[in-house]
Amino acid sequence: MKTEGKPVPSKEKLEKLARAFEAAGVTAPVDFNNTEIAFEDKSDKELRKTYRLFKMMNNPTLVKIGSVLGMFGARYWLP
Repeated sequence: MKTEGKPVPSKEKLEKLARAFEAAGVTAPVDFNNTEIAFEDKSDKELRKTYRLFKMMNNPTLVKIGSVLGMFGARYWLP
């Protein structure tokens, strides 16, 4: 991560939580240490589409416009 706060507020808190889950015997269903295994059920097309979606969500201008439109829709009970 370039800076902390995106998408995880604090790396230390995340590591502490992971250690707590590990100590409790809870295992993650997907191991992200090996992305080849973690995403083997996804096609290249699906991965590219998801990448573009997250890249757009990281664009502050689009997020601001979406927030304004979302608030407008909620205020006027639009579906």
